[in-house]
Parts: sequence; structure tokens; C-alpha cells
Amino acid sequence: MKRPVPLTIIATLWFIIGVCGVMVDQLRNHRLDLMNSHVLNILVGIGLLSYWRIARWYALVMAGCTFVFMLVGMPWMIFDWKELVFDFPSILIDQRPHATVPLIIVISILLTYLAVSGWCFWVLSRRETRELFTQKSRAANRIAVI
Repeated sequence: MKRPVPLTIIATLWFIIGVCGVMVDQLRNHRLDLMNSHVLNILVGIGLLSYWRIARWYALVMAGCTFVFMLVGMPWMIFDWKELVFDFPSILIDQRPHATVPLIIVISILLTYLAVSGWCFWVLSRRETRELFTQKSRAANRIAVI
């Protein structure tokens, strides 16, 4: 059975976000810190490609929480956009003086978070994707590869 393209895209996205997060942390802290969530994101990306059920559950929970948080928090973030600081890979709330990000950029970043997290949740919760992560189908895939 061939791996679905959306699942490969999601796994690659998790992996790239993890690698970028580790690099940003390393540049900020001037040391390599392997005990953070970015390393976990790298493992989730690898786990989604290897059909680890725990990786799918973690990705589902994180995508679902991000989607719900964006739905609930988006109006507040749009109305208080002058206090938001976009500092990859996070969004900070800072009342100290800082450069103001234009509202159109704030809305586009928030809509991107909302759309990507919703799409990830939808792909990971589809029946075809769920079946890939069950024990029976994994055994059938190993036999088909051999």
C-alpha cells in the first residue's frame, strides 16, 4: 500500500518545523539543547512516516489544540494586534515597546495557522490514514514490501 501524499506532506512539515526550531534555539541560546519540544517534533515527523501510532496521536492532539486555540483566540489577537510579537516559532504578547507588525500580516499568519492545523487534523483523522496506523495494516505493508 502506497503512503498518501498528504500524510507525507504533514510528516515533512513536522520534521522541518522541528529542525528549524532546534536551529533557532541553538542560535538564541548558543548551545545545543536536545531536551525540548522541537526534538519531539522531529520524532513525530519520522514517526508519521514510519506509521507510529503515538506519533499520529500526538500530531492529532497538537493540531486539534492549535485549531481550537486559533478559533477562540483569533478575535482577541486581531483586536489587540499591537501587543503581538511574531518571533519564530512562537507568537508572544509583549507590552514593552517593539516594532509593530501590520494588521494584514497578523491576520494572514493567524489564518495560516488555522488552515494548516485544521487540514492536518482532517488528514490525520481520515479513515484511510487511521487504517495505516493499525497493527494489521502495518503487518500487511511489511509483507508487501518484502
